[in-house]
Amino acid sequence: MTGGHPLENIIAKTRGKTRLIAEIQNADDAKLVLETLELEPMACCLDYRSVEIAKAAGLVKGQEARIPLATAKSPLSAIGTGARVCVDTCDLMQPGEGILVGSQSAGLFLVEAEVHENPYVASRPFRVNAGSLPLYTLESMENTRYLSELKAGDEVLIVNRQGSVRTTNVGRAKIEFRPLMLVEAEADGKS
Repeated sequence: MTGGHPLENIIAKTRGKTRLIAEIQNADDAKLVLETLELEPMACCLDYRSVEIAKAAGLVKGQEARIPLATAKSPLSAIGTGARVCVDTCDLMQPGEGILVGSQSAGLFLVEAEVHENPYVASRPFRVNAGSLPLYTLESMENTRYLSELKAGDEVLIVNRQGSVRTTNVGRAKIEFRPLMLVEAEADGKS
């Protein structure tokens, strides 16, 4: 077979003709299988002794990760010009989607993508003007990263207003100097 990933070729040749079962070794394999040509195989087979079985099974079953979000009231104040990180992802975001950003992992803000056109710039649904260099974002449900550390290929989580989560990769992290705002908020009795 020629061109593309071998799995793409198998799917193209067998679509509608047979039941496809993909053997996977870990959660990364499951993710690849489920994303290839945006089609789900009929089944995935994973060695029951695998330590990644729960993670892979969650992907295969389509269990959606969720982060509980709360509404917070926040006064804004200008703090001058500083280095801001734009996170350009390898995905397109919809209105209400973005990345979580903040100065403490227990209190992050949803910063939405540039999905709306305005008189000054066209829509860039792959970009989040995330914030200043020392802020955190989530690279997984368990780990944070400083915005200043992000580079092409790193994973970040895209979150929507309902708290649904999906993973994408950073295409680039661009640093530019812009006016910055201080955002302080209180939600559920916590600052």
